[in-house]
Amino acid sequence: MDDLRCTAPKRGHHTLASAVACPAHREQALRDAAHDVQTTQVASIQPVERRMLAADPSTQASMLELLATDTARSVRLLVARNPATPAATVAAMVGDHDAAVAQVAASRARELAER
Repeated sequence: MDDLRCTAPKRGHHTLASAVACPAHREQALRDAAHDVQTTQVASIQPVERRMLAADPSTQASMLELLATDTARSVRLLVARNPATPAATVAAMVGDHDAAVAQVAASRARELAER
């Protein structure tokens, strides 16, 4: 397996992004972020962290469903592109108010229908 040594200084990780980037703490940080999303509003998580979660194929489907309605266009685009996003979520995103998000979602929906 990969080297799982912690990359944080002695005082630990100060941000979710730092913990997610650490090979030793990545999985726990993603689980913690999922819990944060479920217990608080998605908007309270920093935009860079929401983008990281939206792009990560290991992000839980329930979180991707929440992020599919994020206020940030960049987050919604990443959710639409994420191979782990459920087909129903992708289909719903075809109606996104942003043309670029809707277009990416429509393309992914076609890909999923061809499988």
